[in-house]
Amino acid sequence: MGFTDDALWFRYRLRNVATNGLRVVMELRWPRFAELDWHVVRGATVVGSETMGLLRPGRNGGAGGGLDARLPSIGVEVGAGEPVEVYGRAWTPASVLLPMRVHGSVEALGGARLWEEGWVLAGAGLMAGVLAAAVALGWLLGERLFLINA
Repeated sequence: MGFTDDALWFRYRLRNVATNGLRVVMELRWPRFAELDWHVVRGATVVGSETMGLLRPGRNGGAGGGLDARLPSIGVEVGAGEPVEVYGRAWTPASVLLPMRVHGSVEALGGARLWEEGWVLAGAGLMAGVLAAAVALGWLLGERLFLINA
């Protein structure tokens, strides 16, 4: 995206092809925004807005729609066959990425986070197991400095 002191604007169009209404959660996978504004538009009418960011007290990192505050997100109601546009304005003095995820529900968002955190814990457990095996091997071979010499 380059470097700029200006705010970055983004737009996402959502359309529900189901026969019933749906609440989706839009989540930006980048927590370091100094200022972040969301605007939900139906037709030509702004039907919802959220403000958050590190420079806005009480919304540190902020999350909308009653979600966890680790990543900025907003809940959007999308009626059957209805197009909705979500606009965002992001500003920060540092580099920015705008990776967006759209979750079908708050429950799906929780499941996705649990899956990601599970893989991190599994990796840490695997590393601890390898270290324990190396220590045990060194002890069994009588090499007290096995790890240092390896």
